[in-house]
Amino acid sequence: MEEKDIMVINTTKGELRYYRDWDNYEGGIVMMNAQTVKRYREIKDQHPDADECGVFFAFSNQQFGEGYKRLIELGHIKKGDKVLRGVGGAFGTKEGLDKFFKFYEDRDTPIREECDPQEVYFYEYNNHESMIAWDGDLEAIKIIISIWGADVARNIKRFNASMTVEQITHEPIKIEGLYFPYNGEKKQPESLWFSDIESEATGKGRCHCMFDNKLHSVHTSDGKTYYNDDLAGVSAKYDGEKIYGFYRE
Repeated sequence: MEEKDIMVINTTKGELRYYRDWDNYEGGIVMMNAQTVKRYREIKDQHPDADECGVFFAFSNQQFGEGYKRLIELGHIKKGDKVLRGVGGAFGTKEGLDKFFKFYEDRDTPIREECDPQEVYFYEYNNHESMIAWDGDLEAIKIIISIWGADVARNIKRFNASMTVEQITHEPIKIEGLYFPYNGEKKQPESLWFSDIESEATGKGRCHCMFDNKLHSVHTSDGKTYYNDDLAGVSAKYDGEKIYGFYRE
């Protein structure tokens, strides 16, 4: 058997031994003595009964019609009653949608109490193929944040991190009127990048956007170049009212 570069890290369950599998898994993480991954998967495999909750999923008019008819047949609604739209293509009554999604909120409790966050992170790192994903371990660390919070996430041993926990949990920045000059017009950028380089050409935190295959400086509504040192090296989205969706290239 080929010798592996085995690493050890202290977790809530003691010492976890693991290694990166470069030969078969492009750097995926192999845990040699994980204690809570099996339980984590058991809990994650639990899902609410959509029919019992009175919820259906639709991504076309036909699917909506079939789902609506199903709710009538199950007695959740009467013909002509309105249903609400939830997230991810879900439809149902307010009570039904609340019950359906509360199941997932409640499901996090035994995970939080019984599972180790480092083991869960390694599992989700592999599950989301973070070793080759364009956004690195973003999906894996987001799961840790959502279940255990930012304080626990800051202490996770991470690989291929594209964003810090602070950047992920950063609240949207409200700012209206950002623009970049183009052919005598003021155009609104859709994506922003904040420079992490201090040079004669640009300053740290200076805001730019790409348009027509060129990099343009972004300005505030009063014509000043927009800077934000806290976001140096970070990209984000902009909708004319706020900066949001922070990520690192």
